[in-house]
Amino acid sequence: MTQKELGKRIKTFREMRGMTQAEVAADLKLVPQTLSKWERGLSSPSICELPSLCRALGINLSLLLDEDTGHEEYMIAIDGGATKTDLVLFTREGVIVKKVSTGGTNPNVIGIDACETLLCSAIDSLMISHSNVKRIYAAIAGTSSGDNGSRLFDRLKKRYPAYKINVESDIMNIIGLTRDNSRCSAAIVGTGSVVFAWDGKKLSRLGGWGYRFDGAGSGYDIGRDMITLALEAGDGIKEYSEAARLVEIRLGSKAFCAIDKIYGGGSEYIASFAPLAFIAANGGDREAMAVIERSAERVAMLIRESVSRYNTGNTVIIGGGITSEELFRDMLKEKLGDKINAEFASCAPIFGAMRRCLDLSGADYSFDSLKEKFKESFNK
Repeated sequence: MTQKELGKRIKTFREMRGMTQAEVAADLKLVPQTLSKWERGLSSPSICELPSLCRALGINLSLLLDEDTGHEEYMIAIDGGATKTDLVLFTREGVIVKKVSTGGTNPNVIGIDACETLLCSAIDSLMISHSNVKRIYAAIAGTSSGDNGSRLFDRLKKRYPAYKINVESDIMNIIGLTRDNSRCSAAIVGTGSVVFAWDGKKLSRLGGWGYRFDGAGSGYDIGRDMITLALEAGDGIKEYSEAARLVEIRLGSKAFCAIDKIYGGGSEYIASFAPLAFIAANGGDREAMAVIERSAERVAMLIRESVSRYNTGNTVIIGGGITSEELFRDMLKEKLGDKINAEFASCAPIFGAMRRCLDLSGADYSFDSLKEKFKESFNK
């Protein structure tokens, strides 16, 4: 590679990162004129300076010095939840090249600054070995609240100005899991719960008020109600049940003695008690069964309202951690009845993010073929 060619590559990667010459030079503790000379091919970084330059540009050395970048185009899809975020780098054919995971990125939970920091760190780790990225698609929980979506878009666009960027609600990932994603209802039942109607252009929301106000239908509600059973049993308001026993075992004490621990743990900690409801209910505990049934009825009510109010057909795709429980799925299907076609997510939501990313890029693909490639490459 000639000195001039290296200079062009340094400039290309710098611009792709949205950095000025002064910003890169500051990272390297150099004057901006030095970087300007490198980019114009008037001089070159020394062997000792190359590793620091690559770190500043967010790439590895082999990518900077590789003359043949190839013609393969890549995209990045992101599924951001309250507790975990998955990211994949993939080709237009749907083959996953690289994947990473990080913590929850819901801006309502961690704030917009922390959300940006986590996302950009993970995106950089994907880009470090592949430069020809054309689109970043981020479907993040909490971005439909207030101006979170537009704020996150502005920050990502500033960081990665050379890329096409989309920021949408994570419900789009669930919608992408159903074969006909042109119009349907979709529900997420996880730490919180929400239902959306999708007519192909616009999302209309029901629920999703946050764990403090949803009332029922989420992991938080089930976990809270299980702890309440243990508190009631401890005060003699209700009989001591298997549900109460399991809660106390997990707490390591009587429920009231751990009240400071419960409040201090926050919403995610309280939601972590939800699996105990299914253990108790499957063992015949009537109180735990009633807890689960209340949540199933709440979700069913929102879905029924979505189907009747909006012109999205009678199909609903349902995802989220609570739907991994067979008992909950059976209860929900029973409450929805035969007139509503309930589908439960059979793929990780990141597949829906990939599909939406391809749709926005105008890619032509087969749903079955894409799903097969996803399963093969995601599980490697």
